[in-house]
Amino acid sequence: MIKKAVLGALAALSLAGCNSIAIGNEEAHIYENRDASVQIEENPKKEQDNERFFAQCHDGLYDFDTRCIDFSQGYLNNAISSVYKIERIARYEKDGKQEEEKSHCTSVLIENGMVLTAKHCMYFRNLDIKGIKYDTEFSLVSDNKHYGLEKLIEGNADFAILAMKKPADLPFFPYQLGDTTDMEAGNFTYIIGFVGREYPMLRDGIVTKVEPNDNGWGEGYFLVSNGIHFGDSGGATIAFRDGIPELIGINCYKHTAHDHAGGVLRIDRIRNEVLARFLLSFEIMLLP
Repeated sequence: MIKKAVLGALAALSLAGCNSIAIGNEEAHIYENRDASVQIEENPKKEQDNERFFAQCHDGLYDFDTRCIDFSQGYLNNAISSVYKIERIARYEKDGKQEEEKSHCTSVLIENGMVLTAKHCMYFRNLDIKGIKYDTEFSLVSDNKHYGLEKLIEGNADFAILAMKKPADLPFFPYQLGDTTDMEAGNFTYIIGFVGREYPMLRDGIVTKVEPNDNGWGEGYFLVSNGIHFGDSGGATIAFRDGIPELIGINCYKHTAHDHAGGVLRIDRIRNEVLARFLLSFEIMLLP
């Protein structure tokens, strides 16, 4: 089962498969074409600025400017459609009675029915602190319908991968998973999560710190402005490379020292750990 889970997760992570707008601020100088009596605008500096901007939107790196995106293509709507609420229910016995507690997180549906979320969403911290043993049930919620999930992998970092128990024709993330080695401070992002609502909240953010070392969460995270809030955990942070969206991480924590900053786990960190588990399971399989 473990080998199957790792293989399925690795396949999903492997398969998850810009038009510039010329803007100038200076007034153009207008010259008259005496022969044709036609006014012609000339502004060499404006043309140079437009050329530089066009090159920036086609440099193969993550974008700094939203003008690199052709929003008419529906990129954001497609990304939002792949983000779902996860409902979690803990059932336990207290004073001879059966009790239950409900909460929610956010998740991203990637290919092959695999659901990516944060590992801490697998647990109820208040019950853990009290030492109460409980059974947990997870479901993905879409249009008020609940789809059962089973847990496949818990990462060493703050991620978990679940699988849908039954196939369902639901929108999944249709774009590439990112490569955050190309990420720089100043790249703009969009953060998607269920912040206490029945629909995903979308807001913009900026990569503020590429490799924070003061969060206590270990390596593999980066900070974005505009924060991560309760309910965001497990949701998507996307960036645009030459105007095309990529999933660059999942929302994990609120930076306690800076309310307007949030921690995101790099998608590379997730992919590398799943790959390492696959290689390990393959080596074990070859042992005599």
